[in-house]
Amino acid sequence: MGSRRSLQGIANNLAHSFASRNNDVSGYWAIGKLYSRALCLGSREIVLDLLSRRKPAESTSEDRVIEKQFSAFLVRQLETHGLRRENVASARLRVAFGIPEEKLIGGERFGRGEAFGCFVHLEDDLGHQYVGEAHGRTAEHDPSREIRSLRYQSDEAHPDKA
Repeated sequence: MGSRRSLQGIANNLAHSFASRNNDVSGYWAIGKLYSRALCLGSREIVLDLLSRRKPAESTSEDRVIEKQFSAFLVRQLETHGLRRENVASARLRVAFGIPEEKLIGGERFGRGEAFGCFVHLEDDLGHQYVGEAHGRTAEHDPSREIRSLRYQSDEAHPDKA
């Protein structure tokens, strides 16, 4: 059996993977979709339960897709480190929008939109806490802008279509 100390690395992996531009839902960046939802709700943050203990009425279908993807990611990470799902009592992922600019370092400072922080909180079955953190920038979900970039990527992949 693996060490529960591995949960700190798992929390960091989850946070950085979630904040990544490769985190998409239905072909669009998940953070941008969540940011749009938060703005509609008049909120500055979204919290996801990676153990899927939330009632369906409390979340949207996109939230559930994202929760399911990252719940599976968590399970794979646990297995890789020799841990079981029972070793995790709580797994929450919180995305906070409008964090202070000072939190952004290096490449995170570039791009457009508002600064965000992604915080993964894991608690093991012994009550120990592990927090992973990642930052970046996001703008509100804009299908027309994102479709254009997807179309451009598609044209690059098939130069004979141009």
